[in-house]
Amino acid sequence: TAVTRAGSLALVANGYGGVQVFGIAELANPYKVGVIKPAGFARDVAVRDGFAFIAASHEGLVVADTDDPSLPMVAVLDLFGVANRIAIEGDRAFITEMGGDDETSQLSIVDISDPYAPQVDRTLLLHPGQVNLRPEGAYDVHVRGGKAFVTVQYVDQEGRPARGLVEVVDLVVHGKHH
Repeated sequence: TAVTRAGSLALVANGYGGVQVFGIAELANPYKVGVIKPAGFARDVAVRDGFAFIAASHEGLVVADTDDPSLPMVAVLDLFGVANRIAIEGDRAFITEMGGDDETSQLSIVDISDPYAPQVDRTLLLHPGQVNLRPEGAYDVHVRGGKAFVTVQYVDQEGRPARGLVEVVDLVVHGKHH
């Protein structure tokens, strides 16, 4: 479960329960404001400028307007993977994708300058350094100083967990960093 705050709102990514939104202007008296219910499993949520950006599993990236009391979903972007975690820096969302159906580990970088029309800027495939390992998924991400720190899991040829690592992705080397 991921929790984030946007002003007087707390947002909780709650799996199949969507993103639960609570009013916390008075911390002693929180109350439920509503639910943002993407079709996918809500794995993580981040906020920026009145919008919630949700890593919604097979559905991809879902964007909702948190300034509107009805919390409408305003955009969906299919990432062609299983969106897992999200970090936002500037006008970019960095979304890790789990192995899913095709056993890939990747980091999608999405331009969110227009939250009503997010667009994939680029997708970076993360590969193990050993030929006897295969990717199972990218799990968490943190972005700082032009680098993305991504936790990944690799499995052996029989599908047994073999290594969990933190991959450091130089965003300047892999394209323009904003």
